[in-house]
Amino acid sequence: MAYNTGIRDQIATSLSTAASSYYTGSYSYSSLSALSGSSLKSRLYTLMNSTMTKSVTYKSLTTYWPYTDAEKGKSGTVLFYSDEYSTSFNREHVWPKSRGSFYQIKGGCDLHHLRPANAAVNSTRGNHTMGNLNHKGTAVTYSGKTVGWLDTGADMFEPLDNVKGDVARIYLYMYVRWQQPNLYQDVAKSELPAMDSDDSANDGQAVIESLDTLLSWMASDPVDTWEMSRNDLTQDIQGNRNVFIDYPELAWKLFGKTVPSNLTTPSKNSGASTTVPSTKPSVRPSAAPTTTPAEKGVYKRISSVSEIGTGGQFVLVGVNGNYTRAMSNTLNSGRMAGKAVTISNNTISNPDSSIVWTLKQQSAAGRYSLYNSAAGKYLVINANSTTGFAFTSTPAYYFDAANAADKASNAIYLSTTATGKRNISIYQTDFRAYAKANYYPLYLYKLS
Repeated sequence: MAYNTGIRDQIATSLSTAASSYYTGSYSYSSLSALSGSSLKSRLYTLMNSTMTKSVTYKSLTTYWPYTDAEKGKSGTVLFYSDEYSTSFNREHVWPKSRGSFYQIKGGCDLHHLRPANAAVNSTRGNHTMGNLNHKGTAVTYSGKTVGWLDTGADMFEPLDNVKGDVARIYLYMYVRWQQPNLYQDVAKSELPAMDSDDSANDGQAVIESLDTLLSWMASDPVDTWEMSRNDLTQDIQGNRNVFIDYPELAWKLFGKTVPSNLTTPSKNSGASTTVPSTKPSVRPSAAPTTTPAEKGVYKRISSVSEIGTGGQFVLVGVNGNYTRAMSNTLNSGRMAGKAVTISNNTISNPDSSIVWTLKQQSAAGRYSLYNSAAGKYLVINANSTTGFAFTSTPAYYFDAANAADKASNAIYLSTTATGKRNISIYQTDFRAYAKANYYPLYLYKLS
């Protein structure tokens, strides 16, 4: 078997010969790129499923990695997350087993999915949600080098910047090829796919904090020649390819998003209306290409319920001692994940859409539905419990807003009596539905 001839962090500026010949007929790029949403997902699934002519065993993975995960055509296995060579490693399910319908067969032994990792780093990474911690939290190290950051309170792990794109492309492969639905949203157990015969648990929790983060990682850490060569070698073994390595731009089409005009791709296809120059930079861009959706802008802190008016777009911030977090749309076991947010002079600029909530006045003044456009759903509290948060497609009931001067100036309560009086409150790094008197109110930042 041949060694991986690619180089880590050397951007792939063209498709490999194997990649070019893989996409034909109804699976040609022109056919695929004309689709979007569920139609594209279905077509990509059929392609990657029908061409997967062999499935390796879980035990045999370690015999393939010294070749597929080598570098520069030489022996030496590159550890996932650590991005260092080693001859000692264990099997890492990048999409955690506890959040998938697989264990050690099918998606649980797919070479496109499982990677060699240092045992200690793998254990520390655990099954935490992937997300941005801004290189803060507890440093995860390997041989004296920081290889990630962990915040157990927020259930969040952030890998190295040059590994983020790899993670995102693996997740997209699992989302489509193995039909794992809980990519960036929690999924109820009743809506999860049937578990494989050797699996016994799938909690349905999201594997990455938001769609914005997923696409940002795709863009900021573009495909390198190492990934392209690995895709070729895995095709030689299994028969199929990870299409998101060859055509990362399809990720945006998959979710009905506009492909960034300056996206770096092996195929040189992007959202640009003009031809993209064939010469690509030899180093990674310093930041992801950005768009300006409706949620972007300057959000200013309001001081009373009267400033909510009939509603608008808001960032909901909780402060608890040393913790300041914005409530995100990531639902974990009935709680809402908090997300670090930068606040300057009582303003928040261009927040991620995962933390932007739309308040819309309902039947009476001071009563609002709470909607997150990135999730496409309404937030409710459907159980008289601190873990009672849930999403619905329609506003089943509403939150009452009230000034919280008894707790802190400029603070506001958002509560409901639908299932016992419950208030949205921060608890360290997440948000819970509290009924106790020691809950914390929120600070609301409104789009100017």
